[in-house]
Amino acid sequence: MNSFTLEPTFHRYRFVVQPKRGFRFAVDSVILGHAVRSIDAFSVVELGAGSGIVALSMYSHGIGKQFWLVENDSVMCEALKMTIALNDLEHAFHVICDDITLLGDLKDWADVVIFNPPFYLKGQARGDKALVGDPMLFLNVAFRIVSQHGVISYIIDSHMLNVMEKQEQRLGLSTVYIGHYYSKKGRGRVIKVLSKELIHVPFVEYVGINSDRVKSFYYDGGV
Repeated sequence: MNSFTLEPTFHRYRFVVQPKRGFRFAVDSVILGHAVRSIDAFSVVELGAGSGIVALSMYSHGIGKQFWLVENDSVMCEALKMTIALNDLEHAFHVICDDITLLGDLKDWADVVIFNPPFYLKGQARGDKALVGDPMLFLNVAFRIVSQHGVISYIIDSHMLNVMEKQEQRLGLSTVYIGHYYSKKGRGRVIKVLSKELIHVPFVEYVGINSDRVKSFYYDGGV
């Protein structure tokens, strides 16, 4: 039987369920949830939704109306369903417990597609399976799902940026915004907002700020 913990969030009335051991959300999720302030966004798809913290963050601050949350890991999917039930969000959150490549019905459809892809390519690192995979696969699926006027937003380790940007060029994606920040341990991270067309999208400025300040800002209700 899986063990889970109940965690408070940035919002006094919202809670998230996480596995007691294994992959748990960090400040990246808080940042990703606020990267795109697209007031008119209705449909949001998150690839690799985990326990649901990013969607919970977006919904709680009025970003998006209907969320399709895709998660392939059975333990994380169980946590995600509990998070949704706990927060009474069954009317807005739709869970897809499946591989992200099996989303044929969502082609050219979403206003926003978000994801926090693996840190490392397969064969290049060991550790938690959530950290090792194919980041380009996430980008390719996001490109297929997002509408012509929608946006894609993701966060990735700095060392993977060059690989991701080469794939963005092949797909013909335009960079709306790119920002850099550092984790508590000094790890370089990059957040990007992309579109099929070069459009104006409101965003939050993260360049050069410490992740502790970001976390404090949102957890203290600064949005």
